[in-house]
Amino acid sequence: ATSDVQATGPLTEEDCLSILQALETVVSILVQILKDLVAKKPAFGGQPISGLIALILEDIQSLRNAIIALINALIDECPADLGAEAGELQDELTVAFASAVDAYSS
Repeated sequence: ATSDVQATGPLTEEDCLSILQALETVVSILVQILKDLVAKKPAFGGQPISGLIALILEDIQSLRNAIIALINALIDECPADLGAEAGELQDELTVAFASAVDAYSS
């Protein structure tokens, strides 16, 4: 999705609003999933699967990098007045991902 946004070039305000509205839903869901992952770490850690915690951490980091890259692309391609809204979504995700990464790094 990130490369699609970058390849499209500058987006109209209408397009950006539509994308940001959809992204708000995705961010809300992701934040809840990350909270759930943090809460369930003890259960995952108790499983007899070697490397499970490291695999989950790797997946969290990969997802973080992908979604942040997408939001950065939107900030670059959307009109400046919508950049703040995308930035707020990015800030919300950054906090949620940091919590999950911290939990699975220890």
